[in-house]
Amino acid sequence: MICVADREADSFAMFADQRRQGKAEVLIRAKHDRKLLDDRKLFAVMRSGKAPGNVEIEIQRVTARKKQARKQARKGRSYRMVNAEVRYGRFLLPDPKNEEEPVVMYGVHVLEVEPPVEWMLLTSMEVGSVADARRVLAMYLKRWRVEDFFRVLKSGCKVERLGLRTSLRLQRAITMYCVISWRVMTLVQLGREVPELDADVFFTEMELRFLEGYAARVKLPKPSTLGAAILIVAVLGGYQNRTRDGPVGYQIMWRGLERLHLMTLGYEVRDEQLSACSHGNSSGFI
Repeated sequence: MICVADREADSFAMFADQRRQGKAEVLIRAKHDRKLLDDRKLFAVMRSGKAPGNVEIEIQRVTARKKQARKQARKGRSYRMVNAEVRYGRFLLPDPKNEEEPVVMYGVHVLEVEPPVEWMLLTSMEVGSVADARRVLAMYLKRWRVEDFFRVLKSGCKVERLGLRTSLRLQRAITMYCVISWRVMTLVQLGREVPELDADVFFTEMELRFLEGYAARVKLPKPSTLGAAILIVAVLGGYQNRTRDGPVGYQIMWRGLERLHLMTLGYEVRDEQLSACSHGNSSGFI
């Protein structure tokens, strides 16, 4: 088990507890430029020396946002692939309160000079080679997927607004919403990585019937592949499908899936009514 966390988890108490318990490894992004036993600073040591290797990182697109009531402003960022330098080392971190013995941690430093991308990672896992450093970085990058999952769970499924009063009911509801969140995220990832798959891998026959009809209305290709079906769902969710638009994201997808569910329900009700009318006419009742 590996506990991956961002800068707020840079705590000596966590490192010391991991040493005592040993039940899970820790991997965090460093926040504090700690003073080492020889009075040197951690970040300066991690940045020093020639980089023994490089690593390729995928930087995700981020939309610019103005300051809001509960959210800070952030700058926009375009999607790109980064070829960054990677350094690693073994460090003995002293207790800032001088209450416990120093803790052995391994550091991984990732740096792209221009434009600046720099990460300082600390982990309890042994890092003795460039391959180990790349493996640790790959684990840290999974944290973004976890953050996305909770975003879908909280903003898309609105799980924090549940009014249930017992833990058992909450567990059951959250479990179902976790499955829904997983479905949204899986659909987005499959659409990006294997759009050539058949659409029926993920969509039902009734959903594909509706998507085919809607595609003809908005002049989109038929949903013969998963990528084509996802594009139609995204348009349902408000995706503009312009040349400058990025790939379909989670927010667009959960909106589109919600509307697809309602539209498909309408199709099913219509078919049931037509079937009932047909049966009534053949029986002489209508």
